[in-house]
Amino acid sequence: MKVKSILFSFFFSSFFCFVISFPFSVLSRPGRVIHIADADTITVLKDHKQIPISLYGIDAPDKGQPFGSGAKDFTLDMAKMKRVEVVPIAVDSNGRTVASVYIEGDGENLAEELVQAGYARVYLDCKRRICGFWLKLESRA
Repeated sequence: MKVKSILFSFFFSSFFCFVISFPFSVLSRPGRVIHIADADTITVLKDHKQIPISLYGIDAPDKGQPFGSGAKDFTLDMAKMKRVEVVPIAVDSNGRTVASVYIEGDGENLAEELVQAGYARVYLDCKRRICGFWLKLESRA
């Protein structure tokens, strides 16, 4: 009876660890930035599929708006044709994946870099822990 209890605990613990870690490996998608529509909207190519991405938690000016060109140029310099890690969070009403995007190699968060450079604002309804830090960066930019 004790052996069954120990085996059950072992298998339950192993299964629980698998379930907890599984979503992170599935959600994290490496790819290459192939298009930048504006500073906070990019397209990533992964497995021969183009994935439109809206950067999580921020709003940057669109082209035609003040600072729109500078913001887009900043994103071009940071990400164009670079490998990135995409961590999906949601899908927006336009069908784009809302995600955190990290530049491969240095691990910089693209949204955070835009905020720090003064090219983006943090959405007030940004719910993740990192948003508080971004708001501090925004106030300094």
